[in-house]
Amino acid sequence: MNDIILDKFTGKKVIEINEMYPILVFEEDGFLTIECSWRLRNSKNILVGCSEYSFEKTHKETHKKLLKFLIGKAIKNIKFIPPVSDLIIGFENGLYLELFSNSNIYESWTLSDGKEFDLISATAGQCCFFNK
Repeated sequence: MNDIILDKFTGKKVIEINEMYPILVFEEDGFLTIECSWRLRNSKNILVGCSEYSFEKTHKETHKKLLKFLIGKAIKNIKFIPPVSDLIIGFENGLYLELFSNSNIYESWTLSDGKEFDLISATAGQCCFFNK
């Protein structure tokens, strides 16, 4: 994946996380929609994770924990992992949000700057880039 595109997110802070549906909102209109398995970890432990997406109460609680850890944290780097479109976002304080594309039917995540492009982990681990 083009590092220039991902580098646009460096330094952006998480300003909101929707607790019903895991959408991270970044400064200046960027966002990340998560529709796959994910985990948040530091260098020693898994802090919180979600292995299957659902609207059950337990997932709402998981999203609240994610909010607690990431609100106000700036992105340090983003790594796109081919060939299956996994994504690792490094945040300040040594936090890593790891997204695992795990469906051959559904999209896994969407990363957008909210203005110029959308990067989508599409079905079967394919990645699609859309200019607006």
